[in-house]
Amino acid sequence: MKTMIKKYFDPEQYKSEEFNQTFRSSCEGWDENSPESILTSMHLMFVRSCRNFVTPTEVQDIADHRTYLMRLFTRLQVENELIPEPGLYLEEFFVAYELLGESRRDVLNEDLDVYQRTFPSYEKAVRAFFKELETRASISIVADPCPLRAKILASFFKYSHIEAYASNLINQLTELTFIARTCAHSLYEGNLGSIEKYTNPIVGKVADISMHTAEFLNVSLISAWPSAHNQLLKEQIMRNVRKEGFVDDKSLKTVTEITRPLLMNTGVPNYAYEMLIVRATEKEYDLYFEGFDRYYSLRKNVSGFDTIIGRIPLNSTNSQDKLKIKGRMAHLNNLAYDLNATIQFEMGELYNDPSLPMIATELKKKIGTQVISRDNFHCWAILREWAPKFWSSCPTIDYFSSSYNVSDMSSITAVIVLSYYTILGTLGIVLNATLLYLSIFRSPSQIKTYRILIINFALTDMFSSFLMMFIAPR
Repeated sequence: MKTMIKKYFDPEQYKSEEFNQTFRSSCEGWDENSPESILTSMHLMFVRSCRNFVTPTEVQDIADHRTYLMRLFTRLQVENELIPEPGLYLEEFFVAYELLGESRRDVLNEDLDVYQRTFPSYEKAVRAFFKELETRASISIVADPCPLRAKILASFFKYSHIEAYASNLINQLTELTFIARTCAHSLYEGNLGSIEKYTNPIVGKVADISMHTAEFLNVSLISAWPSAHNQLLKEQIMRNVRKEGFVDDKSLKTVTEITRPLLMNTGVPNYAYEMLIVRATEKEYDLYFEGFDRYYSLRKNVSGFDTIIGRIPLNSTNSQDKLKIKGRMAHLNNLAYDLNATIQFEMGELYNDPSLPMIATELKKKIGTQVISRDNFHCWAILREWAPKFWSSCPTIDYFSSSYNVSDMSSITAVIVLSYYTILGTLGIVLNATLLYLSIFRSPSQIKTYRILIINFALTDMFSSFLMMFIAPR
């Protein structure tokens, strides 16, 4: 059809009557290459087959499926090849999981024959896995009928991939609309009523596809937080930390450096991110967390770690945004000064309370319940480790933090050292997912030291919304 359109508009090309008749026949609705037929198929694919939007609950299911694939990759015996991106096989696995149903999903935990074989590549190994799955469970894995969901699964909510996908779809719809108008004028030669009768249903389908696709992709991007972001951090821990729960600053630094750009390209754009990773394998360890889900997310027992991801809406190209953030920083800086003084005074009495919620409750009586609010700090966590016996050496909280790393933005940093007599272990407090760290050290004189470190408090509480617009060609 494109070739005929190009010839149709080329004044130097001779158009025979046979060509004109062939062109007009291709424009008729019964022809499979006509704009109406193509758009009818597209409407079935993008609208009727994609009625159910991706929900936050489904995002967590998708994340769990990626975890299974990551573990599958470690079981497959492949020669000299890095573990692949799970998104390459996620659509097939997601379909297979649904086909298995609850009654046959035990096959996923069986000791499959594919685990005993050696393969030259992960592609061949995964293909053998799916083949064995189909044989054992008597299923046939087919493509997801919804192309939008398939794209979400393959890209795992990567904004740049989805944006490119949407742009390509816009170009296709624009081209089809242009072809339809050309067909209408060729078929009806100036008969306005007939031209509108031909083009109106086509324009309606284009508008329907555009609006539905925009809503589907936007809802999916919004739903990505926080499950998709937590999954990306988890996968990098699985890839880069050799021993579960082992704290290696170099490895954890690598984890955060790789994860940060992935987070920034996941879900809704224009956010900056920070991360905290705490070793959580000790029995004598506890954590308390409170905050706003829109900005912070805690995940426990991630390959031996507790993780917190924080985000702030930030468009680094907008100078007004940056000015507002600097104003917010000045406010929080003043608040942090008074907060430090209050906490260092009160913790001398509170650190030995039986539970962390009790410590949090008592602290908020002193520092004010509004310290964790949309206008101030957005979250806090209290972490504590203790020695199992009173004669044991005092433990330390092993952690790694990665701040927002926003250029041209100063951090809030304060270090205060106090001394107390005590027999308890270690207490850490996190404000805004970066550590307000209180560590109790045993010295020869039995004097313990609190070290309070506050870094990178919330930069802003500005509301940021996102809408991907699909404009139907007119």
